[in-house]
Amino acid sequence: MNQTEYLILEFAVEFSPTLTQVAQEENLFYSEVVNAAHHLFQNGDILASLYSGEDPEEEEISNVVLTCDEIQANLNGELLADYYLTPQGGAKWEALAHPNWNQFSSGFFHYPDNRIEIIGTQRQIVETFLAIDCFMGGHKHIPGSEVWEVLEPWEATYWKTLKKGYSVCYQQESNYWYLDETYTPIDWVESYEQAGRCYAQMTKWYKRPLFD
Repeated sequence: MNQTEYLILEFAVEFSPTLTQVAQEENLFYSEVVNAAHHLFQNGDILASLYSGEDPEEEEISNVVLTCDEIQANLNGELLADYYLTPQGGAKWEALAHPNWNQFSSGFFHYPDNRIEIIGTQRQIVETFLAIDCFMGGHKHIPGSEVWEVLEPWEATYWKTLKKGYSVCYQQESNYWYLDETYTPIDWVESYEQAGRCYAQMTKWYKRPLFD
């Protein structure tokens, strides 16, 4: 497996992306992506979903093996499609990235009640996210609104199921840290930097392999 093939697998670990996303975010030539994706399709590591029109909700057909011409058309914007890992493709990614699923977590925004949900394999990690969320964006959770649930098993991704997950749903509010008298600007900057380091450490749950 070459680096481009690996990147295509990695992008699809948590959701179904497009091949254009891979090419643009990793600065890859379309020709590289065509060859790598075709190889993965032929090996049964990825499959595609084709969509009719411009509405992604209008799914036309799933479990499609794209040809080279179709992959090129997709990259050119002439064929609307995304792709996803097969169980075999997921296993190949795991063999290369050596993920630590005990560190894995994910977050969701629920409509229409504006709830946030965080799920992780370790409750402590989820609690840490709650403790630092006021430093990670323009919103923070409302203390006392948390509703916890244990998921057994937990469908962590569309292709990976884990034994257990800890879920917390909560309401959020705008975070005006500068109006909080418990923080001076210096204190807030120091806490923000510490929270950033903590977040970076918690989200390192797999390693990207090196390629020649």
